[in-house]
Amino acid sequence: MQRAQSLTRRVMKTKRAQVTPEERNARRVVRERSQGQCEVCAHARGESMHHRKKAGREWTPANLLHTCGDGVRGCHGRIEASPNAAKEQGWWLLSHQDPARTPVWLAGRGFCFLADDGSIDEAEAA
Repeated sequence: MQRAQSLTRRVMKTKRAQVTPEERNARRVVRERSQGQCEVCAHARGESMHHRKKAGREWTPANLLHTCGDGVRGCHGRIEASPNAAKEQGWWLLSHQDPARTPVWLAGRGFCFLADDGSIDEAEAA
């Protein structure tokens, strides 16, 4: 039993990625920006961080959305399961797109630009 627990602890330690100061700061800023609510539906508590641009997994507030669920369920799961639909909303970006310059649809706000300082600027109607 002790051997199994020891092996489990070792596996858990090796799987857990080290949290960088950039990640810690970005998570804090995004939680403040979202006020703890899912930024996609605004009906549930924000539980996970979704990277809008997958390439490089940048830990910047403009590249993150606070979403309900995880990569399988909730809004986070819905985004991951339907990348083409998510691209239309700015929830999923291509590698050449700049998160700070690409509008994203936020619940209760419409299309907006996210800044790395946590501010949100409404996108002008075309």
